[in-house]
Amino acid sequence: MHTSKKRLSKNFIFLAFLVCSALIFWASCAFGAVVSGTDYTWIKGSDGNWNESTSWNPEGVPNGSGDTATVDTATDVTVTMNGSYTLGGLTVGSGDRVLIDNAQTLIVGASASGGTIINNGTILLDATAGYTHLRANGVVTLDGSGSVELGHDTFAQLDRDG
Repeated sequence: MHTSKKRLSKNFIFLAFLVCSALIFWASCAFGAVVSGTDYTWIKGSDGNWNESTSWNPEGVPNGSGDTATVDTATDVTVTMNGSYTLGGLTVGSGDRVLIDNAQTLIVGASASGGTIINNGTILLDATAGYTHLRANGVVTLDGSGSVELGHDTFAQLDRDG
């Protein structure tokens, strides 16, 4: 009888450990306690489109609330966002330019942890006929000596979620 109580006690402890581990894992996924991402750097020495995966190191396309993107090259380049993207942070180097194409949206920041834009170059919202957004999600810190240009029309918008 004594051995079976020990075995039952060990089984109960093991089962409680599994349940607690599963609950912690579920809570971290469900509530975004852990936001992981990738730090991408533009390595193409010329102009290009954001979605060119081979132009980034590591290879891929920055598009996640935990991802950061750096466009800071030895030559002055323009990287065109020809789609809508979400980032945790964006860095634009001196002489470089990120162009948010007509009718697209760049969201920077995760609502829980915010984000950062370090702009020493130019961020251009190229709104020629459709609403083009640079949107802060949560508290986003803007730093640097660069400019944000609202191009062509009243359709270029800076706005905030969260």
